[in-house]
Amino acid sequence: MKTKRVGYYEIGPTQVELVVKGGNGGGFDAGAKPGCVTQIWIGVDGEWNEVVSVLLHEALEFCFMHAGLRYCPAPDYSDDNGGYLFSMDHTQFSEATARAGGFVAAAIPDLCLQFKKWKKR
Repeated sequence: MKTKRVGYYEIGPTQVELVVKGGNGGGFDAGAKPGCVTQIWIGVDGEWNEVVSVLLHEALEFCFMHAGLRYCPAPDYSDDNGGYLFSMDHTQFSEATARAGGFVAAAIPDLCLQFKKWKKR
């Protein structure tokens, strides 16, 4: 599937590459190798508010995972992310939202441009 780089951004101390692709939804590579930049991808076939919602969802989940706040059932032979559980106190939630907020604020202008270009195709 075709992807287009939006840019590189910081989520807290971590640099990530944001890309757009066809379709809806999004995700990120939770197992990026050391020294490699993690990629977050966002589907841009929906409406703008859906794209922003997915961006926020993936940014927050990324922060929760890196803070050790995301738990997965084990064993998980089906690799179903519907089983994820998030557990945190208010301070941890505030830290995650601060990191995700900085990322979203930095990425939104470039994402908006890519979204408009994608829709013109």
